[in-house]
Amino acid sequence: RPDRQLTPPQRLEPARRTLGPREGRWQQIHRLLNDESQRPQLNEVRVRANRAMIDYVVTEVDHWRPVDRGQPDGVDAERVRLTGQMTETVDNAGQVSVAVIVPVGGGGLIAGIALVLKTLNPKIRIVGVQAEALSSMKAALEKSKPIRLPRAATIADGIAVRTVGATPLELIKRYVDEIVTVNEGEIAKAVLLLLEIEKTVAEGAAAAPLAALVNDKVAVKNMDVGLIVSGGNIDMNLISRIIEKGLIQDSRLTRFSVVLPDRPGTLARLSQRIGELGANILHIAHSRGFGQMAIGETEVELILETTGPEHIQRIHRALTGEKFKIKDET
Repeated sequence: RPDRQLTPPQRLEPARRTLGPREGRWQQIHRLLNDESQRPQLNEVRVRANRAMIDYVVTEVDHWRPVDRGQPDGVDAERVRLTGQMTETVDNAGQVSVAVIVPVGGGGLIAGIALVLKTLNPKIRIVGVQAEALSSMKAALEKSKPIRLPRAATIADGIAVRTVGATPLELIKRYVDEIVTVNEGEIAKAVLLLLEIEKTVAEGAAAAPLAALVNDKVAVKNMDVGLIVSGGNIDMNLISRIIEKGLIQDSRLTRFSVVLPDRPGTLARLSQRIGELGANILHIAHSRGFGQMAIGETEVELILETTGPEHIQRIHRALTGEKFKIKDET
């Protein structure tokens, strides 16, 4: 549509005139934030910048996929959702240094963010993260078109999208550097980290970027990184299971079996030694008739609360050194 084909500088010119000469525009906004008398001017700048950038995004999206205004729930609705998902990025773009990691479902959020940030700073690295169980965007990129995946269960239900949007896909091809996946255990551990360290309740989808970062799924060593933690809509029953899964993934819960002589006092000695080693017994189960034990032996299954993998190794070494036979572990 010829009436919309304006270049990005023309679209942003009203905001540039308001902000003045070549002082860094985002630095000037931060300076104005500290001056109460300039708040009205700052608000006007933000409104103009948002309007200019949204208008440019509309042009870009129209370029990739023409709008059919006769379909209220079709392509036009997709374009409106996409432009809506990118608006908040404009105010934060100056704070991003090198890399941004974004959860990916249908693709609208990362497409809008990538379009804005790459327009403002082409050197920014944009990485998308999907749940390994339902990686529809990776599949679409491999096939160069949206494809429909079968249903799959994942704790990242906010990004459990079976078919990605066609418009976001085209923008992602152009502006996103990489799409990676994380498994359920990695997501659960990230939810736990956000709860424990950041005191933030995040749903599985929102924790996916952190999961990718801490598990080295993205190459961002020595870079400044921004994570999009996109929501906290999570059921309390689910969060309790996620916490348990995260503790297991982080080696703070462990399970193993010990084969003991079936004699009085042996189980008490095992329990006492585990306590001396600093572990807490959460569950203990006794079995004589099942398994491959010899007559006169019994198997004890233990679930312990520990401080981490080194603690677990120390417990195993100590018990093995005292002639306890550790059968298996998970």
